[in-house]
Amino acid sequence: MAPQDQYLDDEEETCPLCIEEFDLSDKNFRPCPCGYQVCQFCFHNIKNNINGLCPACRRPYDEKTIQYKAVTAEEQAEFRARQQTSKKKRAELQGQKEIQRRDTEKDARKNLVGIRVVQKNLVYVTGLTPTVREDELLKTLRQPQFFGQYGNIQKISISNRKTQDGHNQSLGIYVTFEKKEDAQRCIQAVNGSQNGERILKAQLGTTKYCSAWLRYEQCNNRQCMFLHELGDEEDSYTRQDLSSLNSMQTQRPYGGGNSSRLGELGPQPAAA
Repeated sequence: MAPQDQYLDDEEETCPLCIEEFDLSDKNFRPCPCGYQVCQFCFHNIKNNINGLCPACRRPYDEKTIQYKAVTAEEQAEFRARQQTSKKKRAELQGQKEIQRRDTEKDARKNLVGIRVVQKNLVYVTGLTPTVREDELLKTLRQPQFFGQYGNIQKISISNRKTQDGHNQSLGIYVTFEKKEDAQRCIQAVNGSQNGERILKAQLGTTKYCSAWLRYEQCNNRQCMFLHELGDEEDSYTRQDLSSLNSMQTQRPYGGGNSSRLGELGPQPAAA
C-alpha cells in the first residue's frame, strides 16, 4: 500500500524553547506583554540562570506584567479530553506507518525469492562414494578421521546424486560447522584431493531464504536451516550468477591431486 498524503491536525501547543508540550497552566501563562509565550520552566530558567530577557522582544521580564489565569475544573476536563483525542490520533498514525513499513518490506522480500546466499560456515562436498550402510553414514562423517577433524559440526545433510554414467552413486554432502574458520580449513584440505578413484570438490555452500520469512510469517520449524534475516548483498547470487561462477570453477584445473585427508568410506570400487 503506497503512503498517502495527509494533513496533520496537531492540537498540541509546545514551548518554542524546550519543545515540550504546554500543560494547562502553561497555556494560561503570559510572561511578557509582547505575547511571546514560553512554559513556566523556561521562564524561570531565563529569569534565574540566563539574562532575564524575553527571547522575542528582549524586554526584561517583570513580575508586575505577568498575566496568569487560574485554571477552572471545566478547562481541566476539556484539556484531558483533547489529550485523549490527540493520543488516539497519534496511535492511529503510528499504526498506519507500521502497516506501510511492513507492506514495503513484504514487496522487497518478494525480490529475494530464488536468491541464494553464501553461508560461510557451510561446506558442500561432492565426489565421495561411500559403501557403508546409509544408517551409519551420518555418524561416520562426524568422526575425527572425517569432517570432525576440522571443527565442531552443527549439522550434516546428504543428497543422493547420480554420476553421468547413471550407475555409480555419488553424494552431495552439506556440512554446517559452528565456525566459518573451520569451514575454510575443511575446503582447503578437501577440495581437489583424491579419495580412491575420485577427486573431491569442496566449496562454500549457499542457502535460500525461509519461505515463511519471505511471507513475513513466523517460521515454526525449529530445525529450519534457511535464512531468517537479510544476508549481505555481496554474498547474494541469482541463479544465473551461480551458473556462471560454477561453470568457470568447474573448467579451472585443480591444483593438487593430493590424497584426501578424509578417511576411506568403505572399500573403493575396483578400476575397470
